[in-house]
Parts: sequence; C-alpha cells; structure tokens
Amino acid sequence: VVETYETQAVETLPPAVAEALRQGTVEAVLHFSPRAAEIFEMLASQAGLAVEASRLLHVFISQAAAIDAFPHRRIADRPNLAAMIAALGASPPVRN
Repeated sequence: VVETYETQAVETLPPAVAEALRQGTVEAVLHFSPRAAEIFEMLASQAGLAVEASRLLHVFISQAAAIDAFPHRRIADRPNLAAMIAALGASPPVRN
C-alpha cells in the first residue's frame, strides 16, 4: 500500500467557505474520499450550514467514496480529477 495523500481536517469551516455557503455562491463540492466527505458534512453541520451543504451538487471520485448524506450527487466515471470535473457538467444529479 502506498499512501499518496492525506486529508487533514480543520476544526471549523474557514470563514470564507462558511460565508460562501450562506450566500449560496458555492454550486458544487468535489469529494476525493469518504473521509473528506464526512469531514465536510460534519463541519457544515457544526457551522449550522447542513441545509445549505445538502443543496449543493456533490461529486465523488468513486462509488466507494460516496456517502449517503448528500441527495444531489454524481459519481465520476473514472477515479480521477478530469472525470470529476466532467461529472460537473453531466446530466442531472442522481437523487437517492
């Protein structure tokens, strides 16, 4: 096993991110692992922004990385950034 990156969680959402969620200027979030998605969900909830976060499009790098917390989601066709970006412009998001 070769670890190629590590997710380092912050304690709170950065103020600029929280404000962007409040203002509705964020449209989508890319998640590269289930841990990263869970951290985002936790931080948004702690900031009182769970509803705002759930309204976003969430693009996951793979089915294995997807979590059920977000109803508007897409899974990249291939596990890479290019496929994630392509998923941003794909058909309407999958809803659970």
